[in-house]
Amino acid sequence: MRPFIQHIFLTTLLTAVLAGGVGAQRPTEHQIKAAVVLKFGRFVEWPAGTFADSSSPMTIAVLGRDAIGQLLEEMIPDLTGNIRPVQVVRVERLEDLPTCHILFISASENRRLAGILATLGDRSVLTVGDMEWFARGGGMIRLRFDDERMRMRVNLKAARDADLRISSRLLHLAEIVGEQDR
Repeated sequence: MRPFIQHIFLTTLLTAVLAGGVGAQRPTEHQIKAAVVLKFGRFVEWPAGTFADSSSPMTIAVLGRDAIGQLLEEMIPDLTGNIRPVQVVRVERLEDLPTCHILFISASENRRLAGILATLGDRSVLTVGDMEWFARGGGMIRLRFDDERMRMRVNLKAARDADLRISSRLLHLAEIVGEQDR
């Protein structure tokens, strides 16, 4: 297991064990995905002026129906090492989407993905999802499990078009798509 994912997995596992006692179960796929999304803020650079100041919170929005929103909210008190405070907002409709820095697009929005990404345009929002064609369809980071391991597919073109810089430490762990369009 690669160091970043191993760190996330161990952090999530430790949190689950401490919260649930010695007999606690392994973290679920959703718990691991939520922990990874919470850590993305450390590995992405937004354009100057994105945040009002160094104490401004990073907003993670969850669009659609997904267990990750609640898990993100539950994990915030245990979050350590982030550069700034984090807040989570859950919305059912794109029209209700507040200004955010990371947008997790739930699989319930699969049919509307192209429209959602078009509406976001070139705004500096890191888009994350776990749908099959998410990154190849214009999303930035697709999360998936394969052989009980977390895998990422990153669309570099989509990130660059949104003026986001993803750390090489994160890119080293991912399958890269969108490079041919540079």
